[in-house]
Amino acid sequence: MNNKFAKIIRVITIPPLVVSFLALILWLTKFITLIDAIYVVCLLGLVCLLAYPLSFLFDKNVETRRKTTRKTSFIFTFVGYLIGFILSFVVEMSEVAVIIFQSYFVSAFLLLITNVLKFKASGHMTSITGPLAFFSYYLPHYYVIIPCLLMYAVVFWSSLTLKRHTWKEMAVATLIVLFSFFAIQLLH
Repeated sequence: MNNKFAKIIRVITIPPLVVSFLALILWLTKFITLIDAIYVVCLLGLVCLLAYPLSFLFDKNVETRRKTTRKTSFIFTFVGYLIGFILSFVVEMSEVAVIIFQSYFVSAFLLLITNVLKFKASGHMTSITGPLAFFSYYLPHYYVIIPCLLMYAVVFWSSLTLKRHTWKEMAVATLIVLFSFFAIQLLH
């Protein structure tokens, strides 16, 4: 039962869905415009989401598909985040949207470096930590922070339960996001 619940948590918290939820909440609370939210959902959500069905096309082997999905996801994520990062400099958008694109790109870049160094930092933990940082900073209300912390704990638990990551890999991913978020905040 624990494994089944842990798998469900992993599926519903894939990074493209979580960042799209972040964009929706920030748009509904007027921190970003509708067009900003569309940019975020398209570039950080939909582009990255394409990695999942395409990994099935690239790898028909059930045994190796998770590894292929991870690699494909990193490529698509980096491309989507890079385009968003570039747009944050050339397209008129709210400051919060700029911070989203720039901090997510820096996080993805640092995550990529850790993976090149053969340390498998968790993309899932970055996807949960990012919204937690944004919500805590922009919407410091208990009704936002507490659900984010609970979701963080549940994703942490699911990753450990399914043996997808160690606590060190998830802690490093969390630190990467927090560093990226606050570094970009300081630059603005």
